[in-house]
Amino acid sequence: MKTFYIKICEDFELNKEHSIWIMLLIKLTFKNNKFSGKLLGYSNEKQKYVEFKESVYNRIQAYKQIQTHYQNVLGKYINFLNKNIVAKAFCEKFFKDLKNPPINYHFNLINTFGYERLDKFYRKEIGVLPLLDTDSLQFIPDVVNGWYGLDIEVSADCEKTEIFDLQNNRRLLNIDEFFDIWEKRKQLKKG
Repeated sequence: MKTFYIKICEDFELNKEHSIWIMLLIKLTFKNNKFSGKLLGYSNEKQKYVEFKESVYNRIQAYKQIQTHYQNVLGKYINFLNKNIVAKAFCEKFFKDLKNPPINYHFNLINTFGYERLDKFYRKEIGVLPLLDTDSLQFIPDVVNGWYGLDIEVSADCEKTEIFDLQNNRRLLNIDEFFDIWEKRKQLKKG
């Protein structure tokens, strides 16, 4: 049995006037050439993803509407996977994308870090999950224009990339300082 995680991040329209930003995970299990799945949502109390019914979404008025919609999406997705798993080309691409999800980095992040260095760092240190488009049931590239970790904030806009050390009054870091401080804090965190 193999387990994979796929994320859903999208604006969910509650009605013509209101929408809510949704961030869910699909816990996808592959066993005996069949897929099954479960929806997970974030729990503030537990500070992790939990079963959807225990997540932050169960506190909002539109819980049933959101649950019904995403259970339907999950059902369609599982059917889609189980129907297509027999095609060798589909299987190869699907499992490749699970292991190495597509990412579109902001051009200023690439200019600052260099593509290979950025991609290697981001996949190893920050982590990336495949992003599912719920309309096409296909993986789409995750768009990265920054991240936060180990009290360091990295953000890119059309003009520049900025790297802030949040432990030191948002001191601006250069690329070498960033990697040095990241490694030191990572070692401290390990204990």
